[in-house]
Amino acid sequence: MAKEFEIGHPDDDKPSEEPYSVSTVKKPLSPAEKFYQKGFRLMTGYGGQPKDYVQAAECFLQAISLGNKKACFALGLCYLRGRGVPKDEAKAVQLFKQYPCCESYERLADCYLNGKGVERSVATAREYLLLALQEGSSTAQAMLDSLPKE
Repeated sequence: MAKEFEIGHPDDDKPSEEPYSVSTVKKPLSPAEKFYQKGFRLMTGYGGQPKDYVQAAECFLQAISLGNKKACFALGLCYLRGRGVPKDEAKAVQLFKQYPCCESYERLADCYLNGKGVERSVATAREYLLLALQEGSSTAQAMLDSLPKE
């Protein structure tokens, strides 16, 4: 896991030779983030954690209930693939829409292009790929170039 850096004056009351310092002080994780990270480890086997898709999906549900939107994308992947939950592509699409980010837009484009959980629409797939491109996607342009003409 990447370290979080906090930039600030080491002592606001006293000037120092270096006006700003970089520290590796970790901020405590919120309960929602703890559930998300546990779900991620269970889903991917990260850090030697045994994979358990059912528990991962449960963790993502807990994280969502506590306000973690990243977990919407992760749970969407579970539903899209039928891992830990019954396969439900329509539910996956709903979850991807709740966390607007580059990866969600790419997944939504794929769903619309291939009619996974939604009615097939090349035009809608194109719209989502354009959003992904605006968010900095490294693959959206190639996906756009490969879309069939409507």
